[in-house]
Amino acid sequence: DEVELALEKKVEDILREAIERAKANKRRTIQARDL
Repeated sequence: DEVELALEKKVEDILREAIERAKANKRRTIQARDL
């Protein structure tokens, strides 16, 4: 359960960064290279 929560948090952080990168590149879609 602890592992699950930690993973979930990691994924959220990764996605947040990916969204910022996509926005910086004027894209509205997250791509693998943003991760």
